[in-house]
Amino acid sequence: MRLPHPYGTWLEPVHLGRTLFCLVAAVCLTSPAEAQAPTDAPEYGLDVWTTDDGLPQNIVRAIHQARDGYLWLTTLDGLVRFDGVRFTVFGRATSPGIASNRFTPIYESADGALWIGSETSGVTRYRDGVFTTYGVDEGLRHTNVSGITGDEKGNVWVLAGNHIVQWQDGHFGAAKLGLPASAMRRSAWSSEIFWGVHGRTLYHFSRGRLSRWTLPEGVRLSRVGEDQSGRLWVTTVEGTVATLTRQTRQDPSAPDGMQDTWREVEDEAQRYSTHRDRHGTAWRVALTTELGRTLIVPSAGQRQELQFTTIHEDREGNLWLGTDGRGLYRVREQTVRVYSEEHGLIGPNVYPVFQDHNGAVWIGARSAGLTRLSQGRFTSFTAADGLPSPTVTALAEDHEGILWLAALGATNGGLTRFEDGRFTPVPDQMVPNNTAVAVIHHDRTGAVWLGTPAGLFRYQDGQSTRYTTKDGLAGDDVKVIIDDRAGGLWVGAYGGLTHVRDGRLTSWTEDQGLPGNSVRSLYLDPQGVLWIGTYDGGLGRLEDGRTTTYTVRDGLFNNGVFQILDDWHGHLWMSCNRGLYRVSKADLNRFAAGERTTINALSLGKSDGLLNPEANGGNWPAGIRARDGRLWFPTQDGIAVIDPATIEASDVKVPAVVESVLVDRTSVAFDNGVRLASRQNTFEIRYTGLSFENSRWLRFRYRLNGLDEDWVEAGRRRTAYYSHVPPGNYTFTVLAANSDGVWHTHGDSLSIVVVPRFYQTRWFWWLVALAGVGVATAAYRRRVEGLKRARATQQAFAQQLIDSQERERGRIAAELHDSLGQQLLIIKNRALLGTMAEPQANDVKEQFDEISTTATQSLDEIRQIARDLRPYHLDRLGLTSSIEDMVERISTSSEIHVSSRIAQIDGAIPKEHEINLYRVVQEALTNVVKHAQAPHAWVEVTREAQAVVVTIRDDGKGFDKGAAHTSPSSSAGLGLAGIAQRVQMLGGRHTIISTPGGGTTIQVVVAAVDHRINEQELRRDEIGHQNHHRRRPPDLSAGTAPDHRE
Repeated sequence: MRLPHPYGTWLEPVHLGRTLFCLVAAVCLTSPAEAQAPTDAPEYGLDVWTTDDGLPQNIVRAIHQARDGYLWLTTLDGLVRFDGVRFTVFGRATSPGIASNRFTPIYESADGALWIGSETSGVTRYRDGVFTTYGVDEGLRHTNVSGITGDEKGNVWVLAGNHIVQWQDGHFGAAKLGLPASAMRRSAWSSEIFWGVHGRTLYHFSRGRLSRWTLPEGVRLSRVGEDQSGRLWVTTVEGTVATLTRQTRQDPSAPDGMQDTWREVEDEAQRYSTHRDRHGTAWRVALTTELGRTLIVPSAGQRQELQFTTIHEDREGNLWLGTDGRGLYRVREQTVRVYSEEHGLIGPNVYPVFQDHNGAVWIGARSAGLTRLSQGRFTSFTAADGLPSPTVTALAEDHEGILWLAALGATNGGLTRFEDGRFTPVPDQMVPNNTAVAVIHHDRTGAVWLGTPAGLFRYQDGQSTRYTTKDGLAGDDVKVIIDDRAGGLWVGAYGGLTHVRDGRLTSWTEDQGLPGNSVRSLYLDPQGVLWIGTYDGGLGRLEDGRTTTYTVRDGLFNNGVFQILDDWHGHLWMSCNRGLYRVSKADLNRFAAGERTTINALSLGKSDGLLNPEANGGNWPAGIRARDGRLWFPTQDGIAVIDPATIEASDVKVPAVVESVLVDRTSVAFDNGVRLASRQNTFEIRYTGLSFENSRWLRFRYRLNGLDEDWVEAGRRRTAYYSHVPPGNYTFTVLAANSDGVWHTHGDSLSIVVVPRFYQTRWFWWLVALAGVGVATAAYRRRVEGLKRARATQQAFAQQLIDSQERERGRIAAELHDSLGQQLLIIKNRALLGTMAEPQANDVKEQFDEISTTATQSLDEIRQIARDLRPYHLDRLGLTSSIEDMVERISTSSEIHVSSRIAQIDGAIPKEHEINLYRVVQEALTNVVKHAQAPHAWVEVTREAQAVVVTIRDDGKGFDKGAAHTSPSSSAGLGLAGIAQRVQMLGGRHTIISTPGGGTTIQVVVAAVDHRINEQELRRDEIGHQNHHRRRPPDLSAGTAPDHRE
């Protein structure tokens, strides 16, 4: 079994062990060891997907990128759609319309339909999301379809069995190509090319074009393939490999105007073709005697050989290889170049890296030694060359250009200088023995600063000074020291950040805004901004005393920041346990200014060239920017080198696509939108972005219009979940951004309708509302009718009571007038007769006079009482005369000057109601006499076309209507209540206008019974009747004081 080596070619397991042994032996036998560095030629990485990653089978027969951007694969266990992250498998068990899972060729016709051939069930067409399978009944000559091709006009030809048929008008028919009756076969390298032999002629059909090639006499072909140049590669039954090439003949009259050249290829070294990609790169393809192909891939300075059955280049320049049992390969140029043991490093686990003033790069490897890369050659150093320990923990250079290093577990921290090609220990004791020095720094004054787990040490002029947390240091385990711009130092430690200047220490921790207390890296940019990297707290930014923190929640790739390098192209590069990543400085600054809420990070990992994505830190420097602009990062397997100038920010906009909708975990069709029942208000939508460049780092945002108020930032998640969505019409929209954070302005949309239950529909609520209105109206009407009935009952009772009272009053008045009045009249007359009899004594005469006077007074009082109880004029003379009589009596019996204007209203209202109107006028005038203190009063009774209007007005002191209503026990209040009650029984309305000091006006309007008014009555109304002065009263509505001038 052959195993893919992660660094180079395909090696047998025994060869792998032998190779490693030779490398180790070469390093050990030579000291210092030297090796040639790899060239700067492009290197390519390999990504592999198998059944472990979602493929249904590891045999990939055909690859095609459709117009929609998906990569489609055919396997012997289903049709596969790939977006760079997820495989979606279509088979007979899950996709209606598919009759077999054993698919072979795939072709996209001019109308965008996919045609997929199978070994046993004919050809399947995929169009508008629907699979349809065609077999013998639809015109195929055989159900084994091995090839499909077509042209730009939309014609489709299928190789079914050994026969070519053409799709026309919804079915297949025999292709009219002028071919002899010979068997046709599929090309060895393409399912879109068919070939057959008749006599010495090779018939070659591809994409609608038929060509004829002349073969040598007696040649029997077994396989035919065509390379990009148009050259044919053939094998014969006898095992010969040959090529057929065509050149233009000199004789234009010759058939086809071409000449075919047959050349046998016997040398294996000559048995190769060339595949040229869209970038112009020529790929060498080695061929077997059976026309099997192997792609030669340069990788890490080695040669990697990839056997494949089909090759396809996508629109982004990636090469995809289908294999016969090894799955799916992708070959692409690697962004990261890694130097490890295979290339000359003394050890794979690299920590500090440094570039000296000569441009040489020094690389310290854990437990192995030190390697120098200079002028394209690696030179390794060990203890035999003077290293105090095989583990180098720090590298630096002093102002004289001498390299300094520290090593683990040695005297004086293993501090050593490299001069004149030799390592010599630093003679001065700067730190305690066996102290691990993680960072060496030479400041502007020539002092040496050393960071250790035991604190910060400063050495100058033979004196060593130690700073710890007791002196104000944020932490004793110091990892990084850099200069500030004013002669001070920034010190990062496991504990926080410290600024040192003139012996003063100022510290920051998480409590003061740091992203974390485990500070591993620092970078002061030209603008004076201090960038702070932590082990697991994210990235920090300190400017003018203000801190900003960036974490994965804000878009950072990882919360580990082991080193920060400025590429001078507008990005900061950082390392962590999961790889390397970069962020735009402009985005970081805008985030700090509050101008944006997220940042975007581009990450690099194993697929980009890292042998091990875990970067190292904690020993300074944990990465450098070399003079040529390249960035060097130490990792667990070699030193990773990046040229940021070759990594341009992509402005390619990635389209987002909705892939599927699941309701209750069951996929539903969504081509025409989704319509869900009310009980199906929980669903999920799966989407993707169609790009194969850093597919895993695409970002998404989505929104369900009608429910989501704003975009939902989904990050790299490719599924949207919704539950308990209320009924309504919605539109789901998803957008994608590429790995550089460039968002597509247009996304994919999907209409979703959640159908409400009947009681959630608008018409139902309209019916409920109408029913509610109807019920409320009925209840209101019932209530009103009840109130009306109660009011009518009350009025009837009040009317009966009043009628009873009036009858009783009438009876009493009659008794008083007819009985008691007559008796008093007799007494009076008798007394008068007594006084006119014979002369009597004076005292007797006086007694008779007294009796007569008293009887007269009693008679007058009884008559007055009788009139008050029941005015006899009302029954004898009518309502008009009764009111006139009442006004005259009140005017003559009081000090109030009453003026009246009374129209003829007899018969205007029902007879039984006349007493009520009379009492209204009586009560109103009584109130004027008792309470108004008015010198004048006016009474006006008019008869209009449909009503009788009574107005009583005075110029007295008036009153507050509110106070009168709130004090109903007063006599005035009782009088007003009586007026209101009687007017209500009359079916009329009344108004009272009164203000303190402004007099009072009472107006009563009662409907007239007889609407016919004769001319005499109208004339009388015009002339009027005035009791004392024939003067029309002022306008009652004018609100002015009455004119009392008589």
